Amino acid sequence: MAAVTNRTKVIEQMDLKPTTTAKNIIEKLGGAQLGSPINSKAVGEQFDVVLTGKIEIREFNGVKSAHYLLEKGFSIRVNASFDPKIHKAGATLKAEVREMAVERNGVPSTQKYLSFID
Repeated sequence: MAAVTNRTKVIEQMDLKPTTTAKNIIEKLGGAQLGSPINSKAVGEQFDVVLTGKIEIREFNGVKSAHYLLEKGFSIRVNASFDPKIHKAGATLKAEVREMAVERNGVPSTQKYLSFID
């Protein structure tokens, strides 16, 4: 029988309370990220999203991009169809989960992302 070297250890448990937030959980994890909410959605699934009114500027491999921040932890990349009359705080829009081919460390993979439905 092979020796098992990697095991998950329970370090601590938290009681969920009405005042528990994602920020509380991240603080308990020492700043570690939580899983992406898009992982709970199926490719092709359509649902309503609500804009928070904030746009986040990100940089990945030296390339900058802008992303609408949405309620419930989602984000959608800002594109040329941006219209401040439509894309404002509290606006409810329809989004769809899509998937693209990516390569991670030389290994082909896929990544889910959200896109507005026009």
